[in-house]
Amino acid sequence: MIRSLVGFSVAILLALPLVAADDKVGEEQKRLYGTWQATAGTWEGRALTAEQVKKCAIAITPPDNSRLVPTQITLSFPDKLVGYELWVKDVKETRYQTSLFNYTLILDPMKSPKSIGAWKQFGIKGVTFSGIYELDGDTLRVCFNMNPNGKQPENFKTPGGKGFQAHSGFLVLTLKRKK
Repeated sequence: MIRSLVGFSVAILLALPLVAADDKVGEEQKRLYGTWQATAGTWEGRALTAEQVKKCAIAITPPDNSRLVPTQITLSFPDKLVGYELWVKDVKETRYQTSLFNYTLILDPMKSPKSIGAWKQFGIKGVTFSGIYELDGDTLRVCFNMNPNGKQPENFKTPGGKGFQAHSGFLVLTLKRKK
């Protein structure tokens, strides 16, 4: 009986940090809920124009437990900005995205820098767009790797360059919460 109580007590003590981490993620998610409008941005080492910045936004919506829908993130950006090149039957094509709509939000505020991601299931495969973020009151700064399943950025820089390096796929946005 005493061994059972000791074992149970140890199990509870070991689980407490996990509960605290879950609470931290939940609190951070709540701080991010809402619509965020870009005020500045860079894509692959180039500053976005004022017109492009106006079309960049992020919306983070709370979960809908009645429909088993987790916290969602939607990223919007202008036409012909975020794209990637691929070869289709010996022809190089550029495919563009104008949004990532209703992806599942992934957060890890315990990492340094804090980690953010957008994940969605497509058939048997999942696609993740990973990034980092800083939150200071009503100002949010993010850096996303817009290459599907690409490496998480380590800082808020968007490398540019020549050849392959010119296509880093990194998008950095500074956003303000819409009131």
